Amino acid sequence: LDGFPRTLPQAKGLDEMLGRLDKKIDRVISLDVPEENIVERLSSRRICKNCGSKYSLVTLPPKKDGVCDNCAGELFQREDDSPKTIRHRLSVYYVETQPLIEYYKNKDILVTVDGNKSVEEISKEIATAI
Repeated sequence: LDGFPRTLPQAKGLDEMLGRLDKKIDRVISLDVPEENIVERLSSRRICKNCGSKYSLVTLPPKKDGVCDNCAGELFQREDDSPKTIRHRLSVYYVETQPLIEYYKNKDILVTVDGNKSVEEISKEIATAI
């Protein structure tokens, strides 16, 4: 459920709905990444206008600056990936979504994973948790 729930009322509503179906969430994964790392990662993201391939100027740059390796299309930065917009999105997160950390921690189903590790290490930790 990547991106949902985002608020406490949504989480409680989801729990109620699942309860009526005799289901429940048994694990919630929280990727812990410092704000500056989030801003750097997202603001370095580029997407091909033609085929949609994704790049990171930091971790997965294209071979030729501004050009897609797959189709030679032009790469662009989404408006949402500007540092100013990212910081605004984070301020909304702190108010609306971060309270879910405590909510799921109190239900004893929260697993926090260090999101600064390699993709392989993070994937292994998540697989172990679930």
